This record gives sequence, structure tokens and C-alpha cells, in this order.
Amino acid sequence: MDALLATLTLVALIAVSGASSTCCKNGWLPYKGSCYYFFDENLLNWNDALTFCKNKDAELVTVETANENRFLVHFAGKLFRNTTHSRVNTMFWLGASDDDIEGIWKWVATDEELNFENWDVSNNQPSSIHDNHEDCLVIKGEYDFMWHDVECDAEHGFPLCEMQGTSTGGTNPLSAIG
Repeated sequence: MDALLATLTLVALIAVSGASSTCCKNGWLPYKGSCYYFFDENLLNWNDALTFCKNKDAELVTVETANENRFLVHFAGKLFRNTTHSRVNTMFWLGASDDDIEGIWKWVATDEELNFENWDVSNNQPSSIHDNHEDCLVIKGEYDFMWHDVECDAEHGFPLCEMQGTSTGGTNPLSAIG
């Protein structure tokens, strides 16, 4: 998978020749000052996904804008393995939870409430039933990678990590996606 991500990153950089970019570690995708890592080797629960990202000096992703969400959905839809997992079963953990207070969603990296949301409202997301135990956020392939709340201890998601990149100045070449 690292080779696929590196190839996609290189193609994006070439497509916008002459533009400066965000520098990321090998296997990470740059977008507007951050670097993103889509891990699809093992299904994890939300806490293990959080630990996985921390071990990479990153956090589970914090989605701040519609453009950032489009970028993530674009690559989530492209980077799962057809031979191992179907799009229906592909979920990526995001870094938000309402575990403290039901219905109050916060990003764990900043402890701030969500200022952008992309809930699958046509499927009654997020679930607002008291004590439903669906306290962690995923983007779910089955629903075009819309946001869903799921049980945190369920081992059916892949980590989606984010870290700050190193800027080389100018604009980000992948900004054309979002």
C-alpha cells in the first residue's frame, strides 16, 4: 500500500508542476499543510486506531472543512483493497467521539466541538438514542463514506491518521481535489 500512496502522491505533484507543496513522510498523502495516512492492513477498534496513529506521531484525523472531507472521501474510496475488503465493509475511523456527553461530538486531538459535519442524515446519523453506545466516528464505504457513529470497541475500522506536514511554501498541489 505504501507504494500505491507514494505513486498517487507523485502523480498529483507532477500534475501541478511548478507549485510548492507540503512535504510528508513516505506513504503519507499531503493536503493543505497536513499529511494523511490511510491504513488498511488490520481492522481495529477506535481506541487501537487512536494508539496506532499516536505511534506514528499523529492523531486520528480531524476534519475541519468540506474540502478536506472531499479529499479524504476521494482517497478512502480508492485505497481499500478489493481482494481483501469490499467497499461495503470499508470504514475508516475519524478522531471524534461523543463518549463524554451523548450528542456532543468533539475532536479528541483538540477537545473542540465539530465545526464541520458530514453526517448521513438520510440514515438517521448520528444515532441519538440514549445509551446507544455508538460513540465513535467513521466514514463508511457502504454509504459513500458519509459519517456514521458506531460502537468504539467494534474491530471493524481502519485508522485514518493526520499529522502536520512540512511546508515548502506556495500552494498545495492536491488542493485541486478539494
